[in-house]
Amino acid sequence: MNQHVTAAIENTNDADAPSQDVVRLVELKRRFGATAALDGISLTVRKGEILGIIGRSGAGKSTLIRC
Repeated sequence: MNQHVTAAIENTNDADAPSQDVVRLVELKRRFGATAALDGISLTVRKGEILGIIGRSGAGKSTLIRC
């Protein structure tokens, strides 16, 4: 199976304001051959936040967590 993952990392380092982000995804893409499982997912989770991921079967929830 041909798998491909791409993502951009956004530089949020600012000497005057320390970042409280613990997870940041920018334009995450995951493909299985010609099939796009994730296409341009961006999200930020800050310190102290709780994230829930919901969606229908086959929507890419597990793929997102595994990336």
